[in-house]
Amino acid sequence: MSSDFARVLNSVPPLTRWMTTISTGLFLASRFNLLSLHFFCNYWPWTIGKFQLWRPFTAFFVTLTPFPMSVLFEIYFLYSYGRRVEENKFGNPAHFAFYLSFIAPIIIGLNYFTDEPVYLNALSMALTYTWAQNNTEQPVEFFFVSCKAKHLPILKLVFESVVGSFSTALISATGLVAAHLYLYLDTIYPRTTGKRSPLKIPRFFYTVFRNVNSTGPSSSQIQTDNGHTVHSTSYGSFVEPRDGSSGASMRQSEPVSRTTFHGSGHRLGK
Repeated sequence: MSSDFARVLNSVPPLTRWMTTISTGLFLASRFNLLSLHFFCNYWPWTIGKFQLWRPFTAFFVTLTPFPMSVLFEIYFLYSYGRRVEENKFGNPAHFAFYLSFIAPIIIGLNYFTDEPVYLNALSMALTYTWAQNNTEQPVEFFFVSCKAKHLPILKLVFESVVGSFSTALISATGLVAAHLYLYLDTIYPRTTGKRSPLKIPRFFYTVFRNVNSTGPSSSQIQTDNGHTVHSTSYGSFVEPRDGSSGASMRQSEPVSRTTFHGSGHRLGK
């Protein structure tokens, strides 16, 4: 039983696995009154005034809604679309980590003006939007509503504003804005101008995530003639720039081979 659970857990891409585990763990701990979620929220007077600098980061894994099903709903979206984006769009932790590092400061900055202290809704919305824009015509079902993937983020916003509150939808909207800005710089701007994307992955990301490029033992790497290293993982391949380069642009260092999610409609976009 434990080995089966470990195998299932290890089949999830590493960053999605970590984010989902942290969010689920904090949710369960708060439900059993083992800790207070307020310790993980980003209250700026405490973050800056008391030098509690972890708060802007931990705020991405919590939400203060009193309804457990709403929390599980967000964790589900975090897991489901985080996995698809990490596996199918980026194909490796280094690229996915760069994406998260890009959208996170934008979400934090926007919510400074909304005065909202938690960002789980924003993170799950960003991942949902990124997947939807990569699979615009994919049929999905959001509860009992059938639609194309490109409409899923809007349906999620409407659902959160009706079932939750306007502030919940506002938090999610900041994630949508952050994800769209990434999409613009990574895809729309190069396509419309013919110029390269201004987004470049620092070599630091390849170095940090070199040993977590796979969810299992099937990873390998091949040195090419031009000095680049091709990493093959359990869910795709990607090119690491040769030594001395400052990092490749997002469009130049896309996975060498990757699969895009296909299939018939799935409930909740699954």
